[in-house]
Amino acid sequence: MCMKPGKVKIRANERYQVLPNMPPEQYDGLKADIAERGVMVPIDITEDGYILDGHHRYGACGELGITDYPLIVRPGLDEQERRLSHATTTC
Repeated sequence: MCMKPGKVKIRANERYQVLPNMPPEQYDGLKADIAERGVMVPIDITEDGYILDGHHRYGACGELGITDYPLIVRPGLDEQERRLSHATTTC
């Protein structure tokens, strides 16, 4: 289900961040791209707002003051499915 922020409280939590943090120069590039074009790939969250995929995009939006970005809500996932969801959403 796609939606916009505001309908659900986003919970920035590293619980489901399986990839390491980006190197600073790569993160700066992502941030510059988001500043220019906006978020092109939706941030995946659970129905209770935990980020499954898109931690860096969410952080960049916060630093840039962007509050309107695409979300995909993944309802009904158990704990194991939440932890594995990154593998199914990232190529």
